[in-house]
Amino acid sequence: MEIYKHMTTQKDDSKKYLMIQPITSLKTYLIIVASMFVVVQNNYAQNSEELVPRVSYWEFGFSGGVSKYMRTTNPSSNAVYKSFNYWDSNLNMGVSLSATKHISPVFSLEFEYLKTTLSGSWNANSGYPVPADVIARGLAVPPAFKTGINQFSLQLNANLNKLFFPKLAGDIWYLYFNGGAGYSLVKYKKGFDLLSGSKSKGMVLYGPGVSFKIDKNINVLAGFTRYIVYTDRLDALSTLATDSNGSMKSILNTNERYNYSYIGITYRLDPRDRKPGRKDELYYKSNIKRSTVWNRFFRHIF
Repeated sequence: MEIYKHMTTQKDDSKKYLMIQPITSLKTYLIIVASMFVVVQNNYAQNSEELVPRVSYWEFGFSGGVSKYMRTTNPSSNAVYKSFNYWDSNLNMGVSLSATKHISPVFSLEFEYLKTTLSGSWNANSGYPVPADVIARGLAVPPAFKTGINQFSLQLNANLNKLFFPKLAGDIWYLYFNGGAGYSLVKYKKGFDLLSGSKSKGMVLYGPGVSFKIDKNINVLAGFTRYIVYTDRLDALSTLATDSNGSMKSILNTNERYNYSYIGITYRLDPRDRKPGRKDELYYKSNIKRSTVWNRFFRHIF
């Protein structure tokens, strides 16, 4: 059904005619459809049969691992190289602290702080030419780089076992996948073109992992995370291109990536565990007849 508004205009100061214009848009329809879906989904869940216990508690964790600079990605349509890495990248130690709030049997929200370093030296066998601005300064190759990273992120973690195989999932181990966003504080320590102070850059992240329970409140985990930082300066070397006037300019939409592989430990902190005879409260009711992945996904949200 379309909703219309009526506008009266005057033509030639003597004739009036009626213009009918739709005031709805695709965005409006999407909002209406999404709202109806949420209402239907919520009502359907309330009339379901299977009762699932509430999962709501905090976990605090620590991890240690190694990070490695991966590559530069230039999404510009006229880029000579879309994805490249000049460097023989080093492995550097990293540590992280995390606080995780479990909000359902499947999903949790995690705040993470990561401290690490990225470094590397020019790889003569990479096949990439030496950047023009490096040659202009009389250098044969760019000097080795070293960049400090202090990073803060907010992530959504999903228990894949309980999401895709809820009837088979146990409590001993599970696979998970996380995704999120945050900011990286980049500190240039060594390289071709250093900037003073720490520069705050936006970033996104994603990665898989596995967690094993070794005690009622203690889990050990291992995984890796890919970080995409929206800067062209992690390696202290800008990606340049020639403009229409023949002068060199920086490519502003270039981003750079690195990996962090880790092992860690988490401790569950739930004050309710200290209450004798505590019983889990009902978190939601789920319909055991639902079998599609999409329905199982929304079952854990509403």
